[in-house]
Amino acid sequence: MADKLTQQEVSFLMQALKEVEMFTFLTVSEMDTLISQMHKVNIPKGKVIFSEGDDGTAMFILFKGKIQIALKKWFGRKHVISIIKAGEIFGEMSLATFRPRMATAVALEKSECFVLFKSSFQFAVNKNPAFIVHLKELIERRGIENRKI
Repeated sequence: MADKLTQQEVSFLMQALKEVEMFTFLTVSEMDTLISQMHKVNIPKGKVIFSEGDDGTAMFILFKGKIQIALKKWFGRKHVISIIKAGEIFGEMSLATFRPRMATAVALEKSECFVLFKSSFQFAVNKNPAFIVHLKELIERRGIENRKI
């Protein structure tokens, strides 16, 4: 069962979801349902949230702090592809594609995230046929964009 969220947190999450292309086909009611399933977690500085190659079991919305998203490179080096800031979502594509994580996420400072687990995400997807079509189109487009990198 999800923790009881404050009205400020619900508003924050609603705004964050509206900013993400993946969620533009959800109704306000469907977004409310997703938000009601989210859990707030504290993440200490330096903690690995997920690693490249892990199964995608959850997506995250950063409430406070900074998260680094990086790819592994040869000889132990890494390539930082993004620094996630408050209000941004990360880890969502693994839920949509059912593929392993493509990067590693690490907390650069003490952070707070809202987590949405795969089962809650799939429930929302299955209730909205337009969302399923939109997701397939987005995944195909992102696949083409990622091959260009």
